[in-house]
Amino acid sequence: MTLWLVRSGRHGEGESYALANCVVGIGFAEIGDLSKTRSLDAIRQRIEERRPDASPRRLLTGLVR
Repeated sequence: MTLWLVRSGRHGEGESYALANCVVGIGFAEIGDLSKTRSLDAIRQRIEERRPDASPRRLLTGLVR
């Protein structure tokens, strides 16, 4: 069995919003809404624009912190 734990913020600060709006967020609020983004390349481009400090490795793996 696989189990995933999703937290709304490092300390649960987004829990009320997530529960009230039936959403799960993965963080990176500065990246913005990706719901209309249709490709991985478009997501990477958005990350590059909003997080110019991200290393190329993090951009490739999607692990922008």
